[in-house]
Amino acid sequence: MKSYRTGFTGHLGLLLLCASPHLWADSSSEEMVVTPSRTAEPLQTSLGQTTVITAAQIAQDPSADLGQLLSGYANVDVVRSGGPGAQTSIFMRGANSNQTLVMVNGVPINNGTLGLADIQYWLNTQDIDHIEVVRGAHASLYGSGALGGVINIITRQPHDNSTEVSGAWGSEKTYQSNLRQNFSSSNLHGSLSVGNNNTQGYPMFYPASSNGYPPTSGNFDRHGSTELGWTGNSWDVEASYQENRGRNQFMDTFSTPPIPNVLDFENRTGILQLQGQLTSDWNTRLLTSRTTDLSNQRPDTNSPYTQIFESAENRVDWQNTFNLPGRQQLIAGSTYTDQSNQFTGVTTTPLLLNQPLHNWAGYAEDTWHYHALEIKAAGRYEADNVWGNHQTNDFTLGYNLAKHHSLYFNRSTAFRAPATEELYYPGASNPLLKPETSVGYEAGSKNVCGPFEINMDVFRTLVSNMIISPPPNYLPYNIQNAYLRGIDVHTDLHVNNWAIGADATVGRYTDLSYHQDLPERPRRSLSLHSTYIYKNFSTQINWQSASTSQTTYIYGPPISLPGYGVINLSTTWTAASWLKITGSIDNLANHVYYLNANSTTQYYLAQPRQYMLSMNAKF
Repeated sequence: MKSYRTGFTGHLGLLLLCASPHLWADSSSEEMVVTPSRTAEPLQTSLGQTTVITAAQIAQDPSADLGQLLSGYANVDVVRSGGPGAQTSIFMRGANSNQTLVMVNGVPINNGTLGLADIQYWLNTQDIDHIEVVRGAHASLYGSGALGGVINIITRQPHDNSTEVSGAWGSEKTYQSNLRQNFSSSNLHGSLSVGNNNTQGYPMFYPASSNGYPPTSGNFDRHGSTELGWTGNSWDVEASYQENRGRNQFMDTFSTPPIPNVLDFENRTGILQLQGQLTSDWNTRLLTSRTTDLSNQRPDTNSPYTQIFESAENRVDWQNTFNLPGRQQLIAGSTYTDQSNQFTGVTTTPLLLNQPLHNWAGYAEDTWHYHALEIKAAGRYEADNVWGNHQTNDFTLGYNLAKHHSLYFNRSTAFRAPATEELYYPGASNPLLKPETSVGYEAGSKNVCGPFEINMDVFRTLVSNMIISPPPNYLPYNIQNAYLRGIDVHTDLHVNNWAIGADATVGRYTDLSYHQDLPERPRRSLSLHSTYIYKNFSTQINWQSASTSQTTYIYGPPISLPGYGVINLSTTWTAASWLKITGSIDNLANHVYYLNANSTTQYYLAQPRQYMLSMNAKF
């Protein structure tokens, strides 16, 4: 009872403070987001915790990849096994990396082979407009994988006729280049973008005695994208295509001793979207897409031994939004996916991995507003030809205490379908696997006091039927359960030329089967970011820190991983209306920290100090 009174008094005090016109001016943002409810709504009034990483934040640090951006702004734990381009895993609210759904313009890019999103080389950051990060389960709207959260990458749409040229040079023999052409008329707009990223990278292992295999050609990728759109009175048409291909070198830590591997990759995404306003209260959207993800892994560039994985998915999503009387909104739609996964390798086992998968889903979300009360209910039904049927549901209750101050409560169920490699990989699979499931609860508040914003939430989730591959046979089974709980806090303050923000998480993520903390999940993490603008200069400082965690304990004894703190600094000079120059230093103090490389004896070295200088010209 004491803690309840303290929390209520603190919230009431915050309301009184914001109500004083002498202390604050009302400058609340009406920024719009689409990911929380599949339809555009103001960020501050959306129920649940959503973070938007803006185009300005992305452009401020030219060396940043997607993993670095997410860890710096969105209460997301990111583990990268080496330099840029290395395998990157995302942990949201303690969930596994394959329990976070990553999308590009609403199209999932988690591959069918492992269920992971290869964000380390999927998208060029120069083509990103902003990123919407929604924490918590959203499987009722988006299906499998949306258990820990949803990350939606929104690409840029041209609004002018311009040419953009950018280049960057940095340490570790890193250089980047990009050329983008935009055009826009009254009804038609489009763009074409091409570029490349190259880096020699840095050693993955510590100590130096493990570094007997330096990269021979480094990591690189070549990327291109194009977009064409037409806007009419009642109908919009958008078509886009993007492609990345390149090479990533890494150490295979499952070998004894670890040996260098080469991974050649290609991934493509094509999207066609038709959206129309059929009546004043009925909007319909038909989205079709095809994504492919190809990887060719071998011990070195000349080895005859190779493993080729190719995953392709065709998707059709038809969504209808109805504005009903009494401030009620209904969203209803269906999704059909046709997925194929091919494996070619040196094996004598029948290649059952090549079995096709078909999935149909129907979903609906209904939202009611009654005075200060908002009620939202969602549900989804999926039918799959391999793992069967599954249902999820979501219920959210929100209450507006005052303007820009709200409370909400959510209960949701979610799931993650078994990936193809877990079902059919030769010699190490189980075709009888069931989906991983979860039941979660969340309560939070959202508050804006003029230039100050603070959002808080408390969450707890029970995950059942988690898939692991324990010794001695290392076959996957639904035998793991986990209990995830914690507190998220997000703050932002804008005063004069300053913008200051913080994201903090305190959590405990427990494996109930082994009675251990889940691996690579720190119990505490904090990110501070500050931006100062003076005339033609803007400077940004970002500090990321995390407490200790531990390595996986299923394949050997756990190793305690030290906590870390990293400071990143960048400065941008607007030299002319058409020219910007940015310099950045990552890991300013050159603080060395270590993370597990899936080994009981070795660690990898993560992100030594790096320098980058970039130039962007727009004509």
